[in-house]
Amino acid sequence: MVIWILLQSFLTFLSFIILIASSDYPGGAVGMTPLAVLLAVSIQFIGSIALYFATKNLVKAEQNYVFFIIGMILYELSFAIFSDSIPIMDIFTFGFEGFISRCYSFSSIISGLCITIVFFLLKLKRG
Repeated sequence: MVIWILLQSFLTFLSFIILIASSDYPGGAVGMTPLAVLLAVSIQFIGSIALYFATKNLVKAEQNYVFFIIGMILYELSFAIFSDSIPIMDIFTFGFEGFISRCYSFSSIISGLCITIVFFLLKLKRG
C-alpha cells in the first residue's frame, strides 16, 4: 500500500507539471509553484503513511482505496499550513490565482482517480 501512496504523490506532482507547462503564463510567474506542490505532496505522503499504519488493522484490504481519498484531502489541507487558503476554495477565482488553484486541485483529482481506477482494475484481475 505504501507504493500506491507514493505513486499517487508522484502522479500528483507529474500532472501538476503537465498542467502548468500547458499554460500561457511565463516561467517567472509559475516558477515557485512546483516547490509548493512538492511540499504539499511531501506532507500528503507523510500524513497518508502515518494514517495508513495507524489504521491498517481497522480497514479491510478491499477498502484500501479509502487511503487514496484521504490522501487527496490531506493534499488540499496541506496548503493551509504554508498558504493562506485551501486551493479547492479558490478554483472559481479569475486570473493567475484561480489558474494555479485549479492546477493544484485538478492535479490531485486526476492522480486520485487514476490510482483508484488502476487499483480497482488490478483488484478485479486478481480475483
